[in-house]
Amino acid sequence: MIVTFVAPSTSFPTGGAIAIYEFANGLARRGHEIHIVHLDVLGDRIAEVADITWCPFDERIHHHLPDEPAD
Repeated sequence: MIVTFVAPSTSFPTGGAIAIYEFANGLARRGHEIHIVHLDVLGDRIAEVADITWCPFDERIHHHLPDEPAD
């Protein structure tokens, strides 16, 4: 199954982002193709996925930043 999450991406943990990222990690571990589109929230914009230090992502997850074209 291919799943795309549109998620708030902040440099600090928030309840909704924590839930989405953990769900995405679990689905990736089960072999699903996961994409996360990272949107800025209230002006808190990440420059790269490495700015989200509070959540270790499964390496199989595909990340997309707002200014980045989808692959």
